[in-house]
Amino acid sequence: MSWMLSTPPLVARFVLALPRHSELHATESGPIQELLVDQLRDILHAEKQLLKVLPKMAKAARSTQLQHLLQTHLEETEAQVERLNESLQILGAPARAKPCRGRLG
Repeated sequence: MSWMLSTPPLVARFVLALPRHSELHATESGPIQELLVDQLRDILHAEKQLLKVLPKMAKAARSTQLQHLLQTHLEETEAQVERLNESLQILGAPARAKPCRGRLG
């Protein structure tokens, strides 16, 4: 079975379509941008949690193919964290993860 890498999620494509930080003005920050920043921070937290657990899962995997796939997923997750950090920087927000209450239970 062959696996193909997927394209970035819709959120990442949406953020890339936003104007660059130099094109944004402080007065343009509204409720939609605040919601976007909040959601990006939630996603950043989830991705960082994956960065902690994926190496452990790969080490525990018995199948070589599964180990390889988990390692690939780890690399993709690292790139995703980078993109999220860049997206938050473009939006002029600190790149700090925010735990989502819904995911915490």
